[in-house]
Amino acid sequence: MRTIVKTNISKVTKRHTCVYWKFLCFPYFVPSMKDQDNIGRIEQYVIDYVRELRVNNNLLQEDIASILGTTKAFISNAESTNHRAKYNLKHIDKLAHYFNLSPRDFLPEKTLQ
Repeated sequence: MRTIVKTNISKVTKRHTCVYWKFLCFPYFVPSMKDQDNIGRIEQYVIDYVRELRVNNNLLQEDIASILGTTKAFISNAESTNHRAKYNLKHIDKLAHYFNLSPRDFLPEKTLQ
């Protein structure tokens, strides 16, 4: 879909209606987390493992953000059930290095299917 920016919203016609315009004027068009795919079991496992590491080592979300070179907001969103940011392989590698672990330690021993 195209993004069309109009200076006068009243002149926007059906032909010009686009996702961008709907998001600006009608926030209820924004899909909620309930509308999005649920987070996978393996992703939740990694998030829980990182949170457990953080808590057991008396670290703050800011500390994990510093280790990963990201923001506290990202860590907060990853640990939140409302926003589902996910750790990627680079994050896992950096955390494994910091905690002197193997990246394998962040994954379950068996499949979670």
